[in-house]
Order: sequence, then C-alpha cells, then structure tokens
Amino acid sequence: MSWEINVTLAKEINQVGSILATWTDPSLGVFPYSRNCRANLASADAFISEAIMARDAWQTYQAENNTKAVWVLDRLNTADPEVI
Repeated sequence: MSWEINVTLAKEINQVGSILATWTDPSLGVFPYSRNCRANLASADAFISEAIMARDAWQTYQAENNTKAVWVLDRLNTADPEVI
C-alpha cells in the first residue's frame, strides 16, 4: 500500500493550490484526502501529517464498520429460517 499524490497549483494565485492524496487499502477501499495549501515545505509537512492522521482515523472507522457488518450478517443468517 502506498499514497498517490496529485498537486494542482492555481494559476491566478501564486504558489497556492490543491493537493489530493489517495490511499488504497486492499481490504478497506480507497481513502482520498485533499486540501488547499501553499507550495512550500512547511505546508507540505502539515499536509502530510494531516493526511496520515485522517487516514488512520478512516482505517479505524472502516475496520469497526466491517466488524459490525459481519456481526449483523451472522445474526441475520442465524435468525432467518430460510438460510441453509
């Protein structure tokens, strides 16, 4: 797993643009993170830190949802008399 990055600088605003980072997790799906920022080292470092924190929170949320979905499916299959 790794990040893919797309940076677009706005022509009308000097050195300000948007960054889109996409993380693909084989079991959880695709997580996009984006924001507008300046094209400098400090802004890049802030973006990186925010993207990682947001991705980690997303992974936790997705994993919890997957666990709950499996639990509900098991209960549904147990409760339904037509399930073989």
